[in-house]
This record gives sequence, C-alpha cells and structure tokens, in this order.
Amino acid sequence: MTEPLLSFDELKRAAASGEIDTVLVCMVDMQGRLVGKRFQVEFFIDSGHEETHCCNYLLADDIDMEPVPG
Repeated sequence: MTEPLLSFDELKRAAASGEIDTVLVCMVDMQGRLVGKRFQVEFFIDSGHEETHCCNYLLADDIDMEPVPG
C-alpha cells in the first residue's frame, strides 16, 4: 500500500484551520461515477473514520442505479 496523500494528523490540522470542511469516502463505479458518502470533517475525525462502510450493491448498479440482473 502506498503512503496516503494526507495523514490523519494533517487532516486534523487542515480541519482546524478551515482549509478542509468536507471529506468524501467514495469509490468509482462501472460508469466512472463517484459513489459513496460525504461527511462534515468534524464528524469524520470524531467517529466517521472508524464507523463508515458501504455495500457491494454500489458496484452492481447500472447507469440508472438499478441492480444489474445476475
């Protein structure tokens, strides 16, 4: 695994200075869209980084967000 672009301590400092106010936890689906969650940075730092999750369902949808048969 590679080094993160921003360490957790750096994120905390950027949040405290107001440089970052939102954290996106997402992945790219089969259509090239970002799917996932958006957090206020304070919530992400306090608990979101430990508690967030996503479903495989996000990767099994078509362009209209309908499940692909099979």
